[in-house]
Amino acid sequence: CLLRQHTCEHCSAKGTYLEMTGVHINICPDYMIPCPNGGCGKKIKRKNINSHRSAECEWEIINCPYSNIGCVYKSPKCKMPDHTNQCLLRQHTCEHCSAKGTYLE
Repeated sequence: CLLRQHTCEHCSAKGTYLEMTGVHINICPDYMIPCPNGGCGKKIKRKNINSHRSAECEWEIINCPYSNIGCVYKSPKCKMPDHTNQCLLRQHTCEHCSAKGTYLE
């Protein structure tokens, strides 16, 4: 019977079998969902997905650290060091006169 009592195996919420396997499974905070960032592949509790993406996931897309001075490059966190080391807007000290600026200046 779809109206029998059922307990969510992930968060212990209670309701009818129909509710728990239909609507609830799509909002259950403890249900494991795949990280939406391509390349990550980890499964995270739904309630932790935002903190995973902002603090842990190396595949979260981020702006170049020099975006505040005009760089528009974006990439996964794990790939950003390659760009940062070559970004023409990174800070540079001239070896001849010690003036500070970017590689474009």
